[in-house]
Amino acid sequence: MTELSYSPLAQEDLDGIYHYIRDELANPCSANRIITYIKKRIEMLRNHPEMGPRLDSIYELGNGDTCEYRFLVCRHYIVYYLFKDDSINILRVLYGHRDVEAELFGQNN
Repeated sequence: MTELSYSPLAQEDLDGIYHYIRDELANPCSANRIITYIKKRIEMLRNHPEMGPRLDSIYELGNGDTCEYRFLVCRHYIVYYLFKDDSINILRVLYGHRDVEAELFGQNN
């Protein structure tokens, strides 16, 4: 089975999503539901690591480089990950309307 790991930023993202929904939106049930959903989708990557398309298939980086990052849509959130050498590293879990280039690569358009 494919190895799966979370970067510290990805774990912070999940914690932030949970706390925002639980505390700011005052909806602990929804917070649990969305985190459970995201983690189940991530677990599916173990058996289908290439089910998420490559980021450079839909998004052109400003510097023209290619990118091996893949993404997985989970309702309003997007999981960004790398699949290499039978290992998946979850890099970030971001709200879908965030600036991808700035969040992932520290660049602004």
